[in-house]
Amino acid sequence: METELLKAGLVVAAAIAAAYWDARTGLIPDWITLPLIGIGAVLAVLEFNLTAIGTGIIVFGAGYAFYWLGKLGGGDVKLFAGMGFLLPFWGGKIFLLSMLFFAALSSLVFYAVYWGIQAHRKKIMLKIKSRHLQQGILLLILLGAYLLFLNGTRLVPVSTLLLLGIPLLCGVILSVLEPSVREHLMLTRIPLNELEEDEVLAREFLEESAQNILQNHKGVLGKKEIQALATAGIRSVPVYRNLPRFGPFIAIGTILALLLPPLAGLGGII
Repeated sequence: METELLKAGLVVAAAIAAAYWDARTGLIPDWITLPLIGIGAVLAVLEFNLTAIGTGIIVFGAGYAFYWLGKLGGGDVKLFAGMGFLLPFWGGKIFLLSMLFFAALSSLVFYAVYWGIQAHRKKIMLKIKSRHLQQGILLLILLGAYLLFLNGTRLVPVSTLLLLGIPLLCGVILSVLEPSVREHLMLTRIPLNELEEDEVLAREFLEESAQNILQNHKGVLGKKEIQALATAGIRSVPVYRNLPRFGPFIAIGTILALLLPPLAGLGGII
């Protein structure tokens, strides 16, 4: 038990440090994640904990695939892998699933409110495309019908419905706001030679010649792709900057998953 508490302490410390640096710089540095992976892997091998070894390797492999596709930051991948090596399970639940559950809930609520305020201040509400609004209304109707159905069965407590309903409602709001927020608050053009690691390319705003060059490439831009763009005379590309930073919510999810493992499972769902 003492060993598990020590592992949990290491995970919390890494998550809090990652949250601080991610909020400050937008990156999670290797000096936080690599020691976590190293310590977790060594302990897993010494304990001959095949579950921990397998979890760490699978999480890193799956995370790298999302990183290559531009869906997840490299620092997030390494942080999750370290957590997988150290805490494959906690309180009878898969720790990473519980952590991500709480992290997703907290981030949905926060960004629905934050983006809603920003959209109102910068009059982005007036620029929301009708198709996104229609999709949001449809999702809202389906969500309401689903929650009413669950309430009618009497199998799910009202408190649980509220726990699910509020973040799901925030998710609907985000689905309506996100395309306009990305275009009007996050979109910028930068020179090819200033592309940074983990840069998120705004592919839908690329000129046709650039889209033709990258049509068979779906991942993070490498030197080969950048050189091909430069050879074609393309000097700058559209990217998304100031994207949502997930690090603070990973820290929130980590702490809540450790403190409330039964709740994180919602009666065994996770």
